[in-house]
Amino acid sequence: MTMKQLKATAKTMRKSCQPKNNVSDEKIDPINEGVFYEEKEVMCYMACIMKMANAIKNNKLSYDSAVKQVDLLLPEELKEPAKAALAACRKVAEGYKDICEAAFHTTKCIYNFNPDIFFFPYFSVTMKEKETYIIVVATLLTVAILCDGMSVKQMKYMAKLTRMNCQSKTNASDGEIDLIQKGIFSGASKDVKCYIACMMKMAGTLKGSDFNYESAMKQADTMLPDDKKKLMKEALKACKNSSDPYKDPCEAAYHISQCFYNHNPEMFYIPKNRLTMSIYIVIATLLTLALLCDGMTMNQIRAMGKSLRKNCQPKNNVSDEQVDPIGKGVFSGANKDVMCYIACIMKMSGTLKGAKMNYENAIKQADTLLPDDMKEPAKQALTGCKNSGDPYKDPCEAAYHISQCIYNFNPDIFYFP
Repeated sequence: MTMKQLKATAKTMRKSCQPKNNVSDEKIDPINEGVFYEEKEVMCYMACIMKMANAIKNNKLSYDSAVKQVDLLLPEELKEPAKAALAACRKVAEGYKDICEAAFHTTKCIYNFNPDIFFFPYFSVTMKEKETYIIVVATLLTVAILCDGMSVKQMKYMAKLTRMNCQSKTNASDGEIDLIQKGIFSGASKDVKCYIACMMKMAGTLKGSDFNYESAMKQADTMLPDDKKKLMKEALKACKNSSDPYKDPCEAAYHISQCFYNHNPEMFYIPKNRLTMSIYIVIATLLTLALLCDGMTMNQIRAMGKSLRKNCQPKNNVSDEQVDPIGKGVFSGANKDVMCYIACIMKMSGTLKGAKMNYENAIKQADTLLPDDMKEPAKQALTGCKNSGDPYKDPCEAAYHISQCIYNFNPDIFYFP
């Protein structure tokens, strides 16, 4: 990630850890300048941040996990200096039994070892910034949770998140944007052109006024379904130099998009409508957790589940009284609405495709997201119930019977929002 992206992610961590530890801005803000208040609240705030970054496991600092995060997340120029600092400070925590104290003194050591590469989440978050950082984090982390390619539907969700951010920044109207989606570029206002530039910048495909061809090709390989990759790369190659005549980023982005549409209208996508805040929060929550992907705690899984429930419950008009028994394994008496609620949860988590369990994705998510002690039992249950939806053509009924099968296979590992 770039430093800007790291800071955006860090704001998410701060928003979670600051209220948990009742620590003021005045005590956090100076950390990045090497001012460390040796107070319990500050120490535990640091420990909370390190837990969210997967640098603490089993209530101990994990050097190996921290090095792994450095390799995954930091810009190239920071990786080696950061690993040198971690190596120099890896034994500091051994002098402290309390995890908050261990986190505090390790962080302080890293700062003293190399202040130039030190970064700790210290930004306070205003409501305006809140929209921006959730967008950025969601955009970044979609790749992490869906790391062997997204479906078109998932891509559209991500793009709608980006639209919320860019539309507010540029004042482009819904009507103007929808015309672009239809391939009508003539008469586009400056606002719309800058909206397109904003979208491309957030996707990492516009650098100044130049098309970032290498990044676009890499994203095509990483994010697209296999059947779309070749077509996408052909279009990218054809439009590689379409921005060259333009020094203004908005003009450049506009002409890149126009070229892209003309080359292959079927591959062109500009999000057509706004995303509701509930979906917005669901995806941001899911994807933030995906970044921390050495496995989630049950508390994190429950937090994700609540977000999914918040979206699926009103869509299917089901009450708490109808939904709550499912989590306890009480499936009898479930009506169609409840069945479709279960299907909605499974679709949003990528484990239902049509009326069948998406077995490969479910296994992958078990490996990526679950705590270590749950991975094998969960995969056994998924394998045992792999075909339990096959007799049913209706997605709602299929989802219901898949979930019931998983519960019956192993009630101890069953969790449903």
